[in-house]
Amino acid sequence: VRARSTPERFMGVAAAGVGAPAEIEAIVEAHRLLLGTILEQQLVDAEAGVPLSPSVDVGRLSKQAREELRAAIGTIASAIDLVGEGRF
Repeated sequence: VRARSTPERFMGVAAAGVGAPAEIEAIVEAHRLLLGTILEQQLVDAEAGVPLSPSVDVGRLSKQAREELRAAIGTIASAIDLVGEGRF
C-alpha cells in the first residue's frame, strides 16, 4: 500500500482484501478519535502554558467521551493484532 496517511493505508489494506471492511473502518474511526482527543488536549495545554505531549487528562472529558476513548483504544488493539499477525 503506497498511501501516506494512516487512514489511507488502512483503506488500502481493506481494498486489498486484508481484514474485514467493517473492522478496518472501525480502526480508521478510532484513529481519528484518538488523534482528535490528543489535539484537543494539546490546545488546552498550549493555552495554559503546559508543554505539549500526547497525554490526555481524562478527568476533563465527559463520561461519554471517556467511554468513546476507551472503546477506541480497544479498537486500536485490533490494528496491532493485524500488524502482529502479518496480515499486512
